[in-house]
Amino acid sequence: MRLVRALAFMAAALLILGGATACASASTVGSPATPTATLPAPTATLPPVPMRAVTFSTADHIQLAGEFLGSGQTVVIFSNQTDSYASDWLPIARQFAARGYGALVYDYRGTRESQGQRNISAGPTDLKAAIAFAKQQQGARHIVLIGASIGGTITANAAAVVPVAAVAILSSPSVWPGLDVTDAVMRAITAPKFLADSEGDEYASDIQGMYNAANQPKELHIYPGSDHGIALFDGDNATMVLQQLLAFVQRYAAAG
Repeated sequence: MRLVRALAFMAAALLILGGATACASASTVGSPATPTATLPAPTATLPPVPMRAVTFSTADHIQLAGEFLGSGQTVVIFSNQTDSYASDWLPIARQFAARGYGALVYDYRGTRESQGQRNISAGPTDLKAAIAFAKQQQGARHIVLIGASIGGTITANAAAVVPVAAVAILSSPSVWPGLDVTDAVMRAITAPKFLADSEGDEYASDIQGMYNAANQPKELHIYPGSDHGIALFDGDNATMVLQQLLAFVQRYAAAG
C-alpha cells in the first residue's frame, strides 16, 4: 500500500469543522454521542511535533523499529495491516501528537528495519513489547491502541490480556491463523472500544460480530463505501473517521 497522501489528508482534516453534517451519512451505534474533537482552525496547519526513531525488544528478544512522535502521559500505539508499514500511520499519528499525545508507530518483526522473521501470528507479542516500551521508556501512564485490518486483530488479542485505556479496531478479520478474535476475547477487553468499517468491506460483518460480543462502553461506526483499514483515513469519509476517532480517544483517554 502506498503511503497515505499526507497533504491531501491534512487538507481534509482542516475541513472537519464541517464534518458534523457529513456524520449523518454514517451508521453509529453504542455510547451516547461524543463531543466534537477540538481541531485547528481552517487557516492553520498542525503545529510541528518532535519525531525520533526508536527501537525496542520483544519478550523473545527480537528488536523492533519504529518512530515516536510528540510526548505526553497518554501514548497512542498504531498497529499495521499486512500491506502497510509504520510510516503509513504518520499523518494520523501527527494528528494525535499535535494534541498532546505521545504516538508510536512500529513495524512488526521481519518488516523493514525490524529484525527477525516475518510472523503475523506473533503480532500480539510485538504489540506487547511496544506497550512496555511506551510505559518504561516514555513514561506513559495511559495506553491507547489503534489497529487497522490485521493490526486490529492483533490489537484485540493484546488488549484482552494487557489493561489499556481505550481500543480502536478498524476493518479487522475475526478469524486469522493463530489470531482469532473470539467472543471471549472481546468480552475480556475491559477498555472502551471503537469498532469501525465501511459497509462494503469484506470484514464489515466481522466488525459487527466483535461489537455484538463486546461489553460496554463500545461504539460501532459503519461508513458508506468500501474503504478498508487505514484507507478509511484517505477516502470520502476521511474527515468523519478522523473526527469520530479523535473524539472517542479524547473522551476516554485525554492527553495528559
